[in-house]
Formats: sequence, C-alpha cells, structure tokens
Amino acid sequence: MLDRYRAASKAGFRGVEVAFPYEYPAAEIAVRLRDNNLTLVQILSPFDWDGGERGIAALPDRVADFRRSIETAIAYAVQVGKPMIHVMTGNVLAGLEWGQSWETFPVATSPGPVRFTLPNSSSASKRSVGRAGSAVNTHPPGTPWTP
Repeated sequence: MLDRYRAASKAGFRGVEVAFPYEYPAAEIAVRLRDNNLTLVQILSPFDWDGGERGIAALPDRVADFRRSIETAIAYAVQVGKPMIHVMTGNVLAGLEWGQSWETFPVATSPGPVRFTLPNSSSASKRSVGRAGSAVNTHPPGTPWTP
C-alpha cells in the first residue's frame, strides 16, 4: 500500500482516501503524504472489516468498542493532516428493528468543525473530534445484505 502514494501523485491526484491506514504508523503515512504533495482526505474509524463487520457505531452492544475506535481514529487523524473520519454504523443486528439501531445513532448537525454528532458517544468524544479539527461523516445503519 505504501507505494500507492507515489503512484497517486504521479497520476495527478492531490488527495487520497485510505480506509484502514492503522497497520502503518501515522508518522510514516504523514511522511509519504508530505513527500508526494498529497492530502489524506478521509479514513474510516477502525473496526473488523475482514471479520465481517461493516461498522460498529450503531450497535447497542458495542458502545465501548465504538468509543475506543473513534479515539483511535482521532489520534491517527491528528498526525496525518486531520482528514475526515468516516464512521460506519454497521448492519442492523438480527432481532433488532432498524429504528432500534437508529436510536443508538442520533445524528444532528452542530456548529464548528464537527459536522455530525457521534453515535454512541459521550460529550467528551464529541469535543475530542472538534479539538482535533476533523469532521465526521456517516450514514444510517445498513441491513445485513450490505457487503
């Protein structure tokens, strides 16, 4: 993956998105971005994609995991130029109605650098994103067919 930054720059791109950059130290990614005159525009908050998860933000039994995930994303974002953090809500769990997951995930506009409130979050997490200067984007919970 690390060679793709140079390739993107040579192809004329000025911005890149990396879903899960967390396997590489943020300092290393920051150097690649700088050396190739690129901006990292978006990352995902971490979750286990390979394990079948499609986000965890709206899953009622994953509140603590989500909070750790968003704190990891914030810390990483600050080191790599403050890209937007895409929070994936996850698929609606069997036995739950779509509305139950959505209740876990209140979305409301807010002033300042935070564009949406964070699902499953405390006020402290929201303030952390605002202080970091990042924005958060998201979407409603999906259904189990979401790939």
